[in-house]
Amino acid sequence: MGECSRRLWLVLGLGSLVMLGCGAPLRYGSFLEGQDALQASVATDAVEKINALYPPERHSIQILHESRDPFGKRLIHGLRGSGYLVLESQEQAATGYHGLSYVLDRVEGTDMLRVQLQVDDHALSRAYVQRPDGLFPVGAWSSVGGGGS
Repeated sequence: MGECSRRLWLVLGLGSLVMLGCGAPLRYGSFLEGQDALQASVATDAVEKINALYPPERHSIQILHESRDPFGKRLIHGLRGSGYLVLESQEQAATGYHGLSYVLDRVEGTDMLRVQLQVDDHALSRAYVQRPDGLFPVGAWSSVGGGGS
């Protein structure tokens, strides 16, 4: 077996081990302890993005997991303040509602935060860098899947 073949098998083997880990249940919510002001800032940005893609006059939102953390509370408050009908339920999306899930966490080994939103089959994410003078987006929102209007 040549060196190239061994590397290929190693990559395939490691890839399948990683994929086995993907069978674990997904965890949603904010994984930041405290830092309410940072979480509020990211939630405000998330509400603006949802507003741009899913205008509240035509869309309702259902949060599909527990959202008692500071980010979730601010997100729900912001969505309702923007005019959305928001249903808080941990079940499948109700008829006429867009199911929304989120993860807010730190990017390991960096000074960055990351928010990931899932609205039905539309995945959105954005990274932020934390500096002494505030929290700043690293770039534009990334978007995969359906979504909007």
